[in-house]
Amino acid sequence: MSTLLKFILGFTPSCDRRLIDQISPLIRTRSIVKNDFLLNAGKTCRKLCFITSGICYKYLADHKGDNVVQFYDEGDLAGDYCSFVCQEPSRYHIKTLEEVEVQELHYNDISLLYESSPVFERIARRMTEHYLCRMTDRLFSFQHDSPEMRYLNLQRERPALLQQVPQYLIASYLGITPVGLSKIRSRISNSRHVAGANSGDLTVMSQLI
Repeated sequence: MSTLLKFILGFTPSCDRRLIDQISPLIRTRSIVKNDFLLNAGKTCRKLCFITSGICYKYLADHKGDNVVQFYDEGDLAGDYCSFVCQEPSRYHIKTLEEVEVQELHYNDISLLYESSPVFERIARRMTEHYLCRMTDRLFSFQHDSPEMRYLNLQRERPALLQQVPQYLIASYLGITPVGLSKIRSRISNSRHVAGANSGDLTVMSQLI
């Protein structure tokens, strides 16, 4: 069973053998080289891509530069949902940071599955709800959290990204400049150093009492 199929079936409490037989032949695997594109702005998103290895990022290019809106790594479903659903040109690019392997389903195949399988339609609804909640959480964070809190959340939720992704892309994703990110990291490092030193002092004092 493919990784994408396991991911899809994770949104349903029971395993439908007929659905597995319907989906399995439709899944295609391909590799995309480093610095290539899964999607270009102006093109319509015709496939949903499940990342099985590698990392890529979604961004909006304008006169101010590249504005990163999402990172995708192993286990993520990559694409432009609005472009995919409406079958209209995307505003976004999705670019690889390293060689990426994906398993994908084409729009036409998914449309046929909607018509032939009520189970798949329910799964798709649950997947949509899941990703809508993620998008809403990110919007809420931008409206209410400080850049430092957004960085700490990213560090807690997706620590590997901070090691794999260039810092200027991390800064763009957080909505700050690279200089601003450097200052945040410095403040966090200093505060942890102070906290560690204070903890050490308390340990020494307890030994003297």
